[in-house]
Amino acid sequence: MGGASVFWFGVLVAGLCAGALFMFKGKEDPTLWRTCTILSLSCCYLMWALTYLAQLHPIIVIDRQQALLSNYEVFLVLSEEDARQKDVKTRRRVRYPENVTTLMFEGLQYLNDTACTTQSAEQIRDLKEALAEYELTKGEILQIINIRPTQPVELSFIIEECGDRFEVADLEEMCEIVYEKLPRAEEADEGEDVDGQGDQEQEENENGADEDSEMQD
Repeated sequence: MGGASVFWFGVLVAGLCAGALFMFKGKEDPTLWRTCTILSLSCCYLMWALTYLAQLHPIIVIDRQQALLSNYEVFLVLSEEDARQKDVKTRRRVRYPENVTTLMFEGLQYLNDTACTTQSAEQIRDLKEALAEYELTKGEILQIINIRPTQPVELSFIIEECGDRFEVADLEEMCEIVYEKLPRAEEADEGEDVDGQGDQEQEENENGADEDSEMQD
């Protein structure tokens, strides 16, 4: 609705209000009728002026994307808010609309199955420093943090024009950096299991060698 339309709509409403006041109160108190008419017309003019100014100076979004957030940062925010909502003792509990609550719950449920649950701010900082020499874009680094690729083929889907910018050796080096800087808990457990099995096998071999030497003696 344009400014002129708003103005004439306001005039119509003001006229109807003024006519109704005149019919019921105008004969008894003409001053009241004149006062209400002036106020109605003033409000109508104010509506038109605001609409006109809004058309002259529309809202302009200067920066559509002020910051890039990793899955780890989103996970922290959702986890803190979820803990606050579950704490019945806190007085800062906020009642969100149902659709927002559903979105937060499903987002947290999804992120619980991703690599961000075992990440830390220090790990992400170290990864960015280690990847600085490859001159990746912010978006590419963000996707590497979120997806945590461990194979060169995964990086080829993340990095734009990957084949023109990097050799296979470079991609393998980046994968090694990601594996080192962003370790997963299950991988660490697997490594400990492998080490434990190796130590056990070595101990069994040593015991077997001792038994053989005793039998020979």
